[in-house]
Amino acid sequence: MNVVIVALLALLLISVWIGFYQLVKQQGRILLRLDALEQHPNQSIATEATASQEAEPEGLPLETEFPAFVFRDLEGRTAALESFRGRRVLLVHWNFDCGFCDSIASGLAALEASLARANTAVVLLSYGEADSNRTAAAEHGLKCPILLIKSDETPAPFRRRGTPVAYLLNEQARIDAPFASGADRVLALAKALAAEGSRTPQPPTAGHASTQPDAAAKTAHHQVKLPGLPGRKAVGLGDLIKRLTSAFGIKPCVGC
Repeated sequence: MNVVIVALLALLLISVWIGFYQLVKQQGRILLRLDALEQHPNQSIATEATASQEAEPEGLPLETEFPAFVFRDLEGRTAALESFRGRRVLLVHWNFDCGFCDSIASGLAALEASLARANTAVVLLSYGEADSNRTAAAEHGLKCPILLIKSDETPAPFRRRGTPVAYLLNEQARIDAPFASGADRVLALAKALAAEGSRTPQPPTAGHASTQPDAAAKTAHHQVKLPGLPGRKAVGLGDLIKRLTSAFGIKPCVGC
């Protein structure tokens, strides 16, 4: 009987010792980890940031050709990416039912004129029916081309990307700027492009040119011919006034 009790006590002591050893070992690992974090506080953060960047690709590289597509607009007419060659295209993955798209729709509409002057077309690849898209576009004042797509027709660069996101394509339909993900970045890209259009000088229109006399015509209109001058030379009204006031001893005011 005594032998059994001694054996049980021995087993109990061994179990307690093993448990204590594992606890001390685990504590040692924790202390080593804390010590490493104190010596390199930014290492863990940098590792997590790198992993996050690797998990989220940044879109197509610059100069990559955007895949060709053919979709129908709100009037049922077919429109291909090829039809926009010769202009830069701000191609936006869009959905009027998306609150983020709705929040920047009016902002994009306000930039359309400046974007056109910068030779840039806004093209929305939008989901939904033609009538609902037409109504929403009218509410926000959008006049840009809207091409209707379905979920199974989404161009590969926009798949699993959400809305709104955008690519800027150059005149040859190649990626011309980093991928714009989210409403803020899409609108910021549009504003940067519109600023280029605002700096572009605009030639006067034909109507404006025909109604505005040039400097020579204005000068001739305000000249008179004095009969006492040789050759009846024409002089300006300002010179005539100066001569008359001088003849009568009148000093002209500073404004004259």
